[in-house]
Amino acid sequence: MYVNPILLVPPTKVVNMTMSILITDPLKHLGEGISKFLKASLKPLPVTLHFPMLPVFALAIVACHFEWFRVFSGKWL
Repeated sequence: MYVNPILLVPPTKVVNMTMSILITDPLKHLGEGISKFLKASLKPLPVTLHFPMLPVFALAIVACHFEWFRVFSGKWL
């Protein structure tokens, strides 16, 4: 007797996998870009300046985030 494999997977698992792929794949590419940027930015600096520069980068990201929402008033494009 033939059993359709689509019937063996519950719909909740399909939705769960679809949503996780839709969220994690773009974030993976974003993380790779940030990683390349940090490596290129910190490479010429001495090791003692790496730790002070990481909070500076984090504050710059937060400042850009707040500026984005100030300009667009929390509206999506």
